[in-house]
Amino acid sequence: MKSIFEKEVQEEIFRRTKTLKPYSERLWGKMSVEQMLWHLSAQMRMGLGDIQVKPWFNKIISRIAVLTFGIRIPWSNNLMTAKEMKNDNPASFQVELDNFLITFDRFIAKTESYKFSPHSIFGEMSREEWGKIAYKHIDHHFRQFGA
Repeated sequence: MKSIFEKEVQEEIFRRTKTLKPYSERLWGKMSVEQMLWHLSAQMRMGLGDIQVKPWFNKIISRIAVLTFGIRIPWSNNLMTAKEMKNDNPASFQVELDNFLITFDRFIAKTESYKFSPHSIFGEMSREEWGKIAYKHIDHHFRQFGA
């Protein structure tokens, strides 16, 4: 599985952001493109410790979730999300895109020794696991908007 810590994957994500537009229409779900960009930034901000979350599950179930649903099992459309990752009133498209890119840069700059904060569903994860799940999440939502 791809990871956002791989240089070629970072370049892929930057290329795909250029295809997003303020008028990009979703292929499924309820979020606008601005909400989606805010949502993606929120996941990375969660890992960076900017957003504090309560775990949904205990450590054992979270660990199983990472290894199965998180990494191995494809995600379907219209999945539930943590309330901390929803925003009904995002900023403009350009502001949310810029915030996504800034947060993405902060996230990928973290070295092997950095200890990421826990994810609300997947709990404690290694840098490698965060990189894979972040890519899977970004890819999922970029596909939602045809990017």
